[in-house]
Amino acid sequence: MAVCSVCNEDLTIKAIDVDSPSDNIIIVPDDVELECGCHFHWECLCGSYTYDQCPTCLRPFQNSSSSSGETHQVLCTLTNEGGVQRNIDILPHLVEAAHLNTFPEERRARSFLAICEAHREVESDMEMIAGILLDFDSDNGEHEEMGREVDILRYADPLSKHNTPLHVAVLNRNMDMAWLLLYLASQLHQDCFPARVVEAARKHNLHRENGSEGKDIRLLTNDDKITAGNVAKQMGEDWAGWERILLFD
Repeated sequence: MAVCSVCNEDLTIKAIDVDSPSDNIIIVPDDVELECGCHFHWECLCGSYTYDQCPTCLRPFQNSSSSSGETHQVLCTLTNEGGVQRNIDILPHLVEAAHLNTFPEERRARSFLAICEAHREVESDMEMIAGILLDFDSDNGEHEEMGREVDILRYADPLSKHNTPLHVAVLNRNMDMAWLLLYLASQLHQDCFPARVVEAARKHNLHRENGSEGKDIRLLTNDDKITAGNVAKQMGEDWAGWERILLFD
């Protein structure tokens, strides 16, 4: 039986059984098998990951070719509680894990970006959103000790063109999240917002900034020097009219 190439332990981890009323601890698979045949726990691989080769046998990772050129990938067979998945490119996840190991203060901001990517009604994620934003507000001391404080609503993603949460919401056609972000961190008039978004925010004690807490998020640009309003212009009929809302005047 294969073992982890880093810690030499069985390729399993302990997890909480969410289907158990008493939160029993269960043992689940945790096996990342690279193309070279080396096996790792996910956390062990993240801790020893190098960009271009297996950290154990040093075999180079394979690149894939396409019409747009050569693309770097880290393909693996991933076995966990969800089953077996083959030919999965885990490079983006490894890059993010390495980034968070270096900048742990960005963990909440990156979790918030993941919510902005989801295409769901904002009410379904509001408890999670409030948890991230309010926990951050009450925990600034911890972030200062880590090195710097991160403005979650204005976080510029260094792994994706420095897009902000508003850019991400627009790019993923998440209108509810775009409305919520504008409610919290823009100077857009109160009467512009859908009542359900305002009600959901107030229910979870999320309040509008007073205008002195940071730049209106409609003004923020990414590496391409464009705002979320400029992005909305390119999104087609679904976002018709949004450029007038998103472009600061």
